Amino acid sequence: MKARIRHFYEIIAGMLLSLLGFTSCNKGDGKDNPYKDIKDEYGMPHADYVIQGTVTSADDNKPIKGIKATLRRLQYVENGKKYYEEMPFTTDGEGKVNGSFQAFPLGDEEIDVLLEDVDGAENGYFMGKRLPKADLNISLDDSKKGSWYTGKYTISFEASLYEEAPAEYGMPHAKYKIIGTVTVQEGNPIPGLEILAKLWQTNQNPEEGEPMEPGQTNASGKFSLEGTAMPEAVGVHLELNDIDGEQNGGLFESAKADAQLEKQGEGDGNWFDGTFGATLDVQLKKAE
Repeated sequence: MKARIRHFYEIIAGMLLSLLGFTSCNKGDGKDNPYKDIKDEYGMPHADYVIQGTVTSADDNKPIKGIKATLRRLQYVENGKKYYEEMPFTTDGEGKVNGSFQAFPLGDEEIDVLLEDVDGAENGYFMGKRLPKADLNISLDDSKKGSWYTGKYTISFEASLYEEAPAEYGMPHAKYKIIGTVTVQEGNPIPGLEILAKLWQTNQNPEEGEPMEPGQTNASGKFSLEGTAMPEAVGVHLELNDIDGEQNGGLFESAKADAQLEKQGEGDGNWFDGTFGATLDVQLKKAE
């Protein structure tokens, strides 16, 4: 709810500034930018952002050009659906992302970077990847902090993508579905919890597995995550976090859980290896 209110505030503030005739002039450090001066004078919290990243091939460590890297920032959740503010960038010939923009200061909201191969065969076919906040390096330079200006955030990352065959030639893959229920120790369901899942392979640290798209528990405390990935995964690692504060029954401690994947549906004998899944029922303790 706080994120949604903040998002609304940003929109209204932007409209008011536009009516006054002020807009953002550049994507640099804010110099010669009247929008920055007006925000300082009239009281709109803001910050500069720099995003830097490198994307290479996991097969030969060569840079990958043309990968879309979208910085996503969670704005609010409504009826279990997440709404993001998105800022897209594209890797250059050296596989690098280097961009800047201005936005509301960072809080403790969810952010991630979504990597997608959007140029087809031009620079090869690569599997997409999501980099959660834990895989991003985020720093704040507040040496020029002002009344409403927070400073400059630098968000950096390094990622490697696996090459895949184009669809017409086939690509080994499997479908995964993770379901479960989260309750408090007394048995009551806990809605509104963030569910993070990673698919891990044999001899791999579960916490370093391939991330799935995150989800949330519904009013009945149930969750369901689905995705497609390479067929080598043998287990799933969950992290459960209370992200709505005192809502939905109070504060709860974070928890982790692991489960082995079981085959639930057969493949087609070609590139589709089948459907795999796991069911986890987790109990959380109330935070002291």
